[in-house]
Amino acid sequence: MKVLFIGEYSGVFQDLIKALNERGIETFLISDGDGWRHRKADFLIKKDTRVKNRWLSLLLYCCGLTWLHSFITMWPQLKSRIKGYDIVQLNSDFPLRFGWLIELRILHYVVSHNRKLFLSVLGDDYAVNRWLCRNNLVNFQYMTNSEKIAYSLKQFIGRKLINNYVTKHVRAICPGTYYYKQSYRNNLKLCSTIFPFAISSEKIGTPIHIKKDEPIIIFHGWQTGREKEKGNDIFDRVIKKVVVKYRNKIKYVVVKSVPYEEYCQLFSSAHIFIDQLYADDKGVNGLLGMAAGKVVFSGFMPEALAEYPHYKNNLIGVRAYNNEEYLFDKFCELIDNPALIEEISRNAIDFVLQNHLNTTVAEQYIKLWTTL
Repeated sequence: MKVLFIGEYSGVFQDLIKALNERGIETFLISDGDGWRHRKADFLIKKDTRVKNRWLSLLLYCCGLTWLHSFITMWPQLKSRIKGYDIVQLNSDFPLRFGWLIELRILHYVVSHNRKLFLSVLGDDYAVNRWLCRNNLVNFQYMTNSEKIAYSLKQFIGRKLINNYVTKHVRAICPGTYYYKQSYRNNLKLCSTIFPFAISSEKIGTPIHIKKDEPIIIFHGWQTGREKEKGNDIFDRVIKKVVVKYRNKIKYVVVKSVPYEEYCQLFSSAHIFIDQLYADDKGVNGLLGMAAGKVVFSGFMPEALAEYPHYKNNLIGVRAYNNEEYLFDKFCELIDNPALIEEISRNAIDFVLQNHLNTTVAEQYIKLWTTL
């Protein structure tokens, strides 16, 4: 079996590919490196600088021709690498993030030159963004008018056309979390179970043991320019108040937009790990923290946790939502009770081993691919 993976979000395919390779399955990954994260790929899409003229850039954007020069340059080589596969797994309906017309051209070629196509729902799909807007889950109150216009253009110019094309041609839609599943709930191709983010055993850490007088380290990493989208600004405000209250008992570490390898090194000694505020479940970032045995602040909604077959109804992290007083109390509760940090750390690692190990997730994908 030959499998082509197209697109990347936070390395979500990396450990899955590793498990498939160990099973003797040939894989190939094409992506743009997930932007500033600089993820590795078998074929890395490199995009040159955008057109500097603002109006020409906007025209190309609306016509779906953003990064046109890059596409023309690499297309002869790219098209030779996206054909002849038994399985193609897309990371979204817009996997390579060119202009929408260019993306549609690439996807048409993929559909025409491979056997089976599947869609993983992991983030920025048209259907996901439409569902978020309809349920008032997009943080429009934090956007300027120009940001709102840009968001609308990004989501709806050409994106519906692409989403319709992709969902028409895929065999199945594989949601990564509960709310990604919700966004496609009316599509008959939607799988009934989620396909969890995969993580390899090498990334599983050991439970936290806090020594007497050891400072508790709070690690907060975020992408510059997206602070409000993930609630980083609110977490930061709350944590600074916690720092004032506890002074020498804690250490607050903030990291912004660094490559993946460096990021992992920086959070290795942390106890508390900030993922995101506006979520039903944890993201890939939160999974990374849980696997390392950190106490993660993220979604952890009951509806999301119910999707995992091996969830034992114990405390695996701290549910976060937009209430600063609540968040402050949760941080204080952890700092005042180191034993609670240790308990959540153990539970988090156990949850990851039971539900997210890449060998288990790989079996789930293989079963889907061979059944349909």
